[in-house]
Amino acid sequence: MRISILATLLSLAALVNASTLVSGPTLTYRSTDKSWLIDFTVSDSTDVSVEALKRGLVVAHIASGVLGANAPLPLTPNSLHQAIVWDGKDDFGKTITDTTGLAFRVRLNMSVIFDKYVNRQDRRIPSITSWGIGGMVVDSNRNLYVIATPDMEKGRTSGRLFVYSSTGEYVKTLLPFAADADPSKLEGVVFNPDEGRGLNPTMHGQIQEGIMPNLLSVRSMTIDMNRAGQIIIASGFAGKYTDFRSRYISFVNKDGEIKSGPLFLRGGDLQFAFTPEGDSFFISSFGQFTRYYNSYNSDSNCVYKCGMSVSSQPILFSGERGVAGSDSSHFKRPWGIASDAAGNVYVADHNNCRIKKLNRSGKCIGILKVIGKPMVLKVHPVTGHIYTTQLDTITGSIFVRKYTDIDATAPSITLSLGQSTTWASTTSGLNVTSHKAIVMALDHYGDSAVVYVGASMPGIVQWNVMRLADAGTSFISTYPKDLAPTNPGALSLMTVDQKNDVVYLTEKKNGEGNVASWSYNGETGALSSWWADDNTMKLFCAPSGLFYQPSFSMRDPSFYQKKNAAGTAIMFANGTNKSQLGKCWGDRFTMKSNLSINYDGSVLALEHLNRVGDTCQVVKYDSAGVRDSTPLLKGFPNTICVKSDRKGNVFVAANLKPQGKIYPDYLSSATFMNSTPRASTVAGTYGNLLGAAYGSVLKFGPNGGAVRKISNTSAPLTSEEIRMDAYLGRTGNTMYDNDRFAVSGLQKSFLGMSPVLPNRYTYAGASDCNCFNPVFDVDAHGRLFVPDAVRHCVYVLDNNMNVITMFGSYDNFDNQGGTAVANRPSIPLEYPHDVHCTDKAIYVGNYGTRYYGDWTHSSSVLRTVPVYEKEYIVGDSTGVVSGIAKNNMLDKSQFSLQASPNPFNPRVNIDVRLPGVLKGQQWKLALYDVGGKLVKIIGSGKVSAVGVEASFSWDGSDMNGHALSSGQFMARISCGTYQQKKMIVKIK
Repeated sequence: MRISILATLLSLAALVNASTLVSGPTLTYRSTDKSWLIDFTVSDSTDVSVEALKRGLVVAHIASGVLGANAPLPLTPNSLHQAIVWDGKDDFGKTITDTTGLAFRVRLNMSVIFDKYVNRQDRRIPSITSWGIGGMVVDSNRNLYVIATPDMEKGRTSGRLFVYSSTGEYVKTLLPFAADADPSKLEGVVFNPDEGRGLNPTMHGQIQEGIMPNLLSVRSMTIDMNRAGQIIIASGFAGKYTDFRSRYISFVNKDGEIKSGPLFLRGGDLQFAFTPEGDSFFISSFGQFTRYYNSYNSDSNCVYKCGMSVSSQPILFSGERGVAGSDSSHFKRPWGIASDAAGNVYVADHNNCRIKKLNRSGKCIGILKVIGKPMVLKVHPVTGHIYTTQLDTITGSIFVRKYTDIDATAPSITLSLGQSTTWASTTSGLNVTSHKAIVMALDHYGDSAVVYVGASMPGIVQWNVMRLADAGTSFISTYPKDLAPTNPGALSLMTVDQKNDVVYLTEKKNGEGNVASWSYNGETGALSSWWADDNTMKLFCAPSGLFYQPSFSMRDPSFYQKKNAAGTAIMFANGTNKSQLGKCWGDRFTMKSNLSINYDGSVLALEHLNRVGDTCQVVKYDSAGVRDSTPLLKGFPNTICVKSDRKGNVFVAANLKPQGKIYPDYLSSATFMNSTPRASTVAGTYGNLLGAAYGSVLKFGPNGGAVRKISNTSAPLTSEEIRMDAYLGRTGNTMYDNDRFAVSGLQKSFLGMSPVLPNRYTYAGASDCNCFNPVFDVDAHGRLFVPDAVRHCVYVLDNNMNVITMFGSYDNFDNQGGTAVANRPSIPLEYPHDVHCTDKAIYVGNYGTRYYGDWTHSSSVLRTVPVYEKEYIVGDSTGVVSGIAKNNMLDKSQFSLQASPNPFNPRVNIDVRLPGVLKGQQWKLALYDVGGKLVKIIGSGKVSAVGVEASFSWDGSDMNGHALSSGQFMARISCGTYQQKKMIVKIK
């Protein structure tokens, strides 16, 4: 472990750019035009940022970008020497007449570090009450393993394998795996051809994210565990937006090691039961009827047996393929399946309202007639007691029943779970899919049996997991502590006040109304409620601090309102409080209209005119809410986000790519596009659709641009147009195809935002789902922050699309129960989706990592902060500039924080250094855990005229003197507007 930690630290150190200033910065006031000249020369090519400060606050973002041939204005291309002229106006175009407290800052070499989690810290990971339960098993230590999926009913989302103790305490997340997992022990997992960034698994899926195909769209009870503790899991099933695929079988050990199992070339429902020896397993309901296809296939109404090897295929064990019957040798829809210690097999013969007992040869040796239709089935290996869930088709009620043996004439225990109308998706009773909302696990390791019953329809069922202790003649019902029903919500909205570093969030429960709305102050950490209500689907905070809220439906005219901090609508110049948007098709998931508010108060509105097609446009509204008659951008296919900078440039994200490209260069077609493990040629199999759904961020000037479809790659273009492609999606048996477009007005583009839904998507129409509508942002410097969910990172680009830096890498922090591990990534991202920036921080909405949150989708919001290797300030000691300024530069080397030894045990020495330029300002040295929680303040004071040079020793204890466990901690020295952070590691 120690070697791994040190190697990580050394690799990070190697990434530091040694660029520094070789001259300047000098500052000259030019009275002739009342402008300022900031002059400096750097030693090597790097990214630079120049800002004007007023009493320590940024008033003008003057320049930022990567030096070189493509350096954005006002930087000089191909030059290490920069002479930048500032016109004396702030970001809003107002001349600064009072120069008191005015200074200028030059920063070099930006990087990004983790700061804290924004999610409310009183939550612990992960309550699964907002999830559907796909299956459960219990191991010999009485731990409960739960496959949970946010959207199980639609069969389109990825699952996770959680582990809980017998009393309901969360233990860890077994799958997805952690970033420190050994890839050689993860059979069937495909990794991106992307070296140097640690574990980097490929994402799979059509609608939602999926690290592992065997957890994508997992269906009920496709899980079992043998006596050795090996878990069997099958990959997903047909859903509302997904086609049948091959069923990938995986075996997962309790330490997270994955072994590949057989590949079934047929889809359909199935349930598992291991043989007592654990060397093979039985399958029921193979090739089952589904409401999506309304037919059985030839493999239905049978029970199969299969070996454990990758080459194994199911062989007929009992029943007649494709033939239903009610005699002892046939089935009518075999459902649940279980085995006993002698190797006998029990099958819930659903439509025959019976349970059949089969011997090792598949011969029927007993039939138990039951009340209603049996569904899930478990058998106690010692007592032979049978536990089953049953559907009463007359009353619509669901029951859990216990039978002492196959010859029982009546159940010994009956417990009603309620009528189907209290939890089913239809009022007419249970449909085919709703039947499968009940799952079951049996704990037979204690003195008495315990039955766990789970529900796969979150938000409709009043419970998700019930713990039923068998008391002989009754069940004693208890909720495991952390699995009890709560009122959780999913992140539905995030917007930021860029100037004041405040992020606004809303939670939404199960696609319904908001259940909580709150703001977070990035500097103070204060949480406050705010005025967003159930109808607040979209909201945008302007540079002025006002809010702009679009509201529309498919029936009513679309409009947007301007609101103040209290939520009160502000009148436009026309005397109304609403500005009519153009025709805009909306949907209940994403409410497609996106707004970008310029510094002058004008608004850019992204309008989707139809559900599918090349019908997206951007229209400008002036500050009075008057709509421009001519769209600024028009003809775009499936555009999802619009932003603008203070110079009037317009940025949009769309599924447009440079001609001939489907994905960025760092991914190869052979390993990435066909990365579904052991893909077959059967209908419905596809490659990596998330990869194909890579989109571009496109930059247009203030005059906008347009897109038009062209017939082919050789169609004639005008002198202003360039060729681009748009990925179509799967059409018939053609997995990948492109539309061709001609784009005019395009200045720059960056292919690397994901996933952006393809233009015409066979199964989903347009991008209804939030998971295919990522959000990028543009800061006051014109820098872009672009999420790449496939690569588990966020790019930082300058205004000309040069990459300044990237941050984040794959990790599932849940794997250790939320405990930091020393050699894990400092910024853990699994599916970064929304990125919003302020002057001081970058906020990332992450769909995957569920750390201190029980969110359905966007389960964590991370606050990260930009840091710079070198920082210089020019101005006199009071910050007052007049004429030719006196140089008092603050080099960041004078403002330093060092720690050694690092990693440490039992004690670390922390040295701080602050220059006399900061005389009179308060400073503080504090330690935080990886969740952003204050651990201890170990030093504070006021800077003297000679500065501060101090050394402190920390023994790894908290403010109460209690020893902390090993892990990562953040040391932060702050003084006025300056701060520096350092990750320190405590090891065993």
